[in-house]
Amino acid sequence: METRKYHKFVDTEVVFREFPDEITLAINISNCPCHCPGCHSQELAEDIGEELTEERLDELITSNKAITCIGFMGGDSNPREIIELAKYVREKYPKLHRGWYSGRSVFPMNHGVFDYIKLGPYIEEKGGLDKKTTNQRMYMKVSGNDKNASFADITEKAFWAPKPWDPDYFEYMENKEKEAKTENE
Repeated sequence: METRKYHKFVDTEVVFREFPDEITLAINISNCPCHCPGCHSQELAEDIGEELTEERLDELITSNKAITCIGFMGGDSNPREIIELAKYVREKYPKLHRGWYSGRSVFPMNHGVFDYIKLGPYIEEKGGLDKKTTNQRMYMKVSGNDKNASFADITEKAFWAPKPWDPDYFEYMENKEKEAKTENE
């Protein structure tokens, strides 16, 4: 029987922007194989930190009662393990959403266990998700199961579109309505 190889994590933080409309416990996973030049978390390339077992995940979740989402920030060195941890969260905490920040460019197998997936390596000159020039994309599950899920690209809506409290929100919405009318003609 094969011994399970758990990911290690360096730290956690409750964040509000990584996954839209969620209060996320972001878990920073180490041993990243992507080594993106300009990465803001270069220390995560090292195999450091504490093992992220189901028991440790339970402790992290129960000590952060207000969260609505678990965000696995990394884990590309062993996607299968991230998927297993996401399945565990779904089974034990069915009200919690699950998200994954991956530096890969394609969806992993059985990715339907996630509600959100960020794909794409960080390319410094293109910027992160908050830049319209980015190569990275944020996807949200819209239907399906673990093996056959459909995801929609929500990058623009989640990261670039003005929010109702922004001064240019109403102008942005008017332009979007005009674009929709033009497409329907």
